[in-house]
Amino acid sequence: MDTHATLKPPIQQLFISLSFFKELDFDMVDFYKMLKESREQKMRTGSVAYADQKIAEQAERAAQQAERAAKKAAGGDQPLILYFYDGLEILIRPMGDLNSAILAMKHHKYIEGGASIDAICAAEIGKPCALCQRAKEDKALAARESWFIPVYMYQATKTKDKDSYALPSPEIVTYTENDVRKQAKGVRVLEMKDFGAEAIILKTFRKFMADPANGRMMDRDFLIIQDGKGKGNKAYIVDKKDPKPRPDIAKITPPQQRVWERILEKLPPIVAGAASSSPLVGDLGDALDALPYSDLGDHPVADTSEAVDEPDF
Repeated sequence: MDTHATLKPPIQQLFISLSFFKELDFDMVDFYKMLKESREQKMRTGSVAYADQKIAEQAERAAQQAERAAKKAAGGDQPLILYFYDGLEILIRPMGDLNSAILAMKHHKYIEGGASIDAICAAEIGKPCALCQRAKEDKALAARESWFIPVYMYQATKTKDKDSYALPSPEIVTYTENDVRKQAKGVRVLEMKDFGAEAIILKTFRKFMADPANGRMMDRDFLIIQDGKGKGNKAYIVDKKDPKPRPDIAKITPPQQRVWERILEKLPPIVAGAASSSPLVGDLGDALDALPYSDLGDHPVADTSEAVDEPDF
């Protein structure tokens, strides 16, 4: 009786294979060892390739950050949106009122000891928003309303050092361009919120507009001061000031569409299922998992143009 013929096909194939290896004097222990080593080698190769890819991406992001930092140090890539910190005083002239403000949903999350996420919601440009999806699990990422208006910044003044100690005397904020120190001033964008300590700025402007005796916001100057830092420990003061002569304010006011375009450039939306337009984010999935948020809010207020009346829009 043929033993092979009575066996079911899978078992028969195994029996024949084992018989074949036996006839060849094949060591099965060595065979399985070889398979195991081959599998482990593939896993190591894949892990190394993955790690190399991640390292390369991180290096690229670091290089981009360094490049932008160098540009800022040279006065070539100055922040558009006003950023406040403890002891900073900024004197501005609004270039519009709240009726002409750009209202947009924005995602913001402060990261202690690191850069914060700051991005216009992708729904504002008709795209699915990755941060809205993430906010289902992380409520701190939920989008909230922000108001944006262009302003002319006369000057920014520091009254405290980086450790929040009072300076001997106030210092005008300057920047270096081509080895020349220049005063920070020019056309900027003021962001306002109706929550947190910053809400007082929007509240003050609403109160100003509610009283016809105040006239137009565009005809008055305002001094905005941040005092203190950290959640629950900072406050904002908004003082109405007599206006400086600016007969050309209407001429240098940027169109609303241009302001919106620049806001999108500085606070780029993160579209679900696509690579982010922010150069600091890289691959979207990895970015949201690792939270390497872009530090678009950086130290403020520097103008790249020598001429005050040439806004950098």
